Amino acid sequence: MSNIWQDLRYGVRILLRNPVFTLVAVLTLALGIGVNTAIFSVVNTVLLRPLPYREPERLVMVWHNGVEASGGDRTPLAVADLLDWRAQSRSFESIAAFSYMSINVIGGETPEHVLGVGVTSNFFEVLGVRAALGRTFLPDEDRPGSGLGVLLNDGYWRRRFGADPQVVGRVLTLNGNSYTVIGVMPPGLNFPAKDVGMWAIQKVETPTRRGPYFLQGMARLKAGTTPEEAYTDTRSIKSSFDRGNFNFNILPVNDYVVGDVRQGLVALLLAVTLVLLIAAVNVANLTSRVARRG
Repeated sequence: MSNIWQDLRYGVRILLRNPVFTLVAVLTLALGIGVNTAIFSVVNTVLLRPLPYREPERLVMVWHNGVEASGGDRTPLAVADLLDWRAQSRSFESIAAFSYMSINVIGGETPEHVLGVGVTSNFFEVLGVRAALGRTFLPDEDRPGSGLGVLLNDGYWRRRFGADPQVVGRVLTLNGNSYTVIGVMPPGLNFPAKDVGMWAIQKVETPTRRGPYFLQGMARLKAGTTPEEAYTDTRSIKSSFDRGNFNFNILPVNDYVVGDVRQGLVALLLAVTLVLLIAAVNVANLTSRVARRG
């Protein structure tokens, strides 16, 4: 310990004798460490931290893989697909669907345009998330003839309604229809898009034909089932209508959320780490030279 203490005192004396060099070295290392810390925080949040859902590794997105369709391997589904999968799939514990909505909100001080999502009644059950205030949808609320309910995003609830707990039960006019607010979702829940303001019930009516194609599928795998096994299982499902050239595509929800940013973030983290190592080596070399001169 005495040798270490002597080395530290010697190093401090050398640095104090060369204040310009010391300032440059400190700023160089501080900048490198700061950039690395910032990038790692982003990587940790986006790539490493588990999604805020129950057993997120069991969640998958499901689409048509339409070779000739404009959506390619993420072609939307029809209601008939959803019903066929629920009746025949052996790999999914439960299957939900959603579609994006452009919502005009009337109610409150001023009208507002909000990004919304229409969801089947089991959407949050599949996702594994409970409401922070009020409740989520009941099993029969997506059936024709039942009332229209809506759940609010936490951020939207705080901004639009001032975090008023009495908002539950309030009636809002959305796209000309009356919806009852049944709950508020917990902070940080933005699925399937970060700008979503609310989730409205999506009615599921028994179709008379295969189309239209407008739904995104989301399923929870049975325990022990892999996405590859589920994909094989979907190939055996028989359509209640003519399916044409379509087949199915399955993607883990984590990959869907991360999207194309994974490779970019990893490359950026490696790049800034390399820059920090180069800066550290250069500072060490310069420190050695200054020490020899001193």
